[in-house]
Amino acid sequence: LGVDELLAVRASVPRSMPARVHFRDGLSYQKRVADASKAVEVDRRFQVDAAIVRVMKSKRKVLFQDLITSTTRQLLSHFQPQPAFIRSRIDALLSQEYIERDPDDRNLFLYVA
Repeated sequence: LGVDELLAVRASVPRSMPARVHFRDGLSYQKRVADASKAVEVDRRFQVDAAIVRVMKSKRKVLFQDLITSTTRQLLSHFQPQPAFIRSRIDALLSQEYIERDPDDRNLFLYVA
């Protein structure tokens, strides 16, 4: 409701019904939803990173598609990760030098101990 808006009470409402008016601040609600989704995304980043590193530690050498599949399988009990999100986290781990690409085969990833 805006500052200049009026509320009218219907006279036909029986007195036995309590009059309840719920006000919700739309901006603060939207901000809370946005903050919560950002927090979930940060948590999921860490979970995806940890799953990728676990797969890489156990296998040492993994093809790209196998890495996506294994990571997805590990995370299914928590959430359904999108392949594009896993791909972005692989790129982040490449830049942080946790994993590297094989010089001969660009589809093969190597775990850096």
